[in-house]
Amino acid sequence: MLSVDSVTRQLGDQIALAKAFVVIAKESNNLQFAWELSAQIRISQFLLSNAVFRRNPLTISESETAVRDMALLLYQAQKLLHYDSATMIMRLKPKYRVLKNN
Repeated sequence: MLSVDSVTRQLGDQIALAKAFVVIAKESNNLQFAWELSAQIRISQFLLSNAVFRRNPLTISESETAVRDMALLLYQAQKLLHYDSATMIMRLKPKYRVLKNN
């Protein structure tokens, strides 16, 4: 069984990856998919902030559903946008450098 911290970290990592895919989807003019990813990001962020607000960890059903739903969208993103993690890193490095220099 996963610990609360590992689920929170996984969901945070998934949110960060999904945000990168939103940018790529928009650049590819796939606005519908960008919207779907953004909606799932908002749901996941709401779950995390709600858990903090109520001062209780995510329930098992909340965390399983959130992680699974986001994982399915991220899998679709890799297939739909033709990006694997190595390609994504190479694509995002120049953007990171530009942001770092500003």
